[in-house]
Amino acid sequence: MILCIIYNTIYIPKKILNKILNFIASMFLGIKFNIQWFDSKIINIKNIHFGDNFISGKGLWLEVIDPGSIIFHANVGISDYVHIASANKIEINSGVLIGSKVLITDHSHGNPIEYGKINIIPNEMPIYSPGPIIIGKNTWIGDGVIVLGGVKIGRGCIIGANSVINRDIPDNCIASGSPVKLIQKL
Repeated sequence: MILCIIYNTIYIPKKILNKILNFIASMFLGIKFNIQWFDSKIINIKNIHFGDNFISGKGLWLEVIDPGSIIFHANVGISDYVHIASANKIEINSGVLIGSKVLITDHSHGNPIEYGKINIIPNEMPIYSPGPIIIGKNTWIGDGVIVLGGVKIGRGCIIGANSVINRDIPDNCIASGSPVKLIQKL
């Protein structure tokens, strides 16, 4: 059975309605655009900039907490179930490919130095960001990677699956691990 949306008793398949929404978004933004709208959650879109040829799979979750921003340059490809959250700044440069089930976040609930305050509910702690995240051109981030705040991943890098990026990665490197380690300079 085809999943449909009912609008004034006219059945419109999700796939067709999704193409219509992407066409309207492309016309409005003046760029080529492909998001699976019905499986995505986008919060505070006014602080998100999309470059040309932006493509994402299902389950995309983009969230910006003011005054943060997310900037996608041209030709960024994102797989399924990726969560990108910013309270500072996240910049993903052109040609970046992001695997599925990736978390990129520049903030946390509370400053880790102050975690001694165990009687405060984490959700009530003030948002803390150690700094922006910058991902360089033509970088490939494997499935299940976590990128933490205050790091820069250089140009032309390959980040192995299930890595935790908690420090800067120089240009043209293969890095992997939890925490991440430099494996090879390309």
